[in-house]
Amino acid sequence: MGGLLDASTPSTEVVAVRKAVAKGETIEGGDLRTVSISADASVATIPAEQADRMVLGRRAAVDLPQGALVSEDSIAQDVVPGVGESVVGVTLPASQ
Repeated sequence: MGGLLDASTPSTEVVAVRKAVAKGETIEGGDLRTVSISADASVATIPAEQADRMVLGRRAAVDLPQGALVSEDSIAQDVVPGVGESVVGVTLPASQ
């Protein structure tokens, strides 16, 4: 099976979620923890030493359950739609 890791795969310290963070909430220090993992380079993570710069103060772009690994795709500066806004789908005829 391709993709399985063996004992020679080095471990890396990465950012994980200590307590669940709902989509749109600001991520604070108490929401995060560091975990040591051995993972293929294709697994999206944020190195623990970059947590302050890349994660803290940002908003969760998706619901982040407890224990989830944090990646750049799971955080955002701003979440769309903003507070008090909605996204509405509209079907238009092909001529428009």
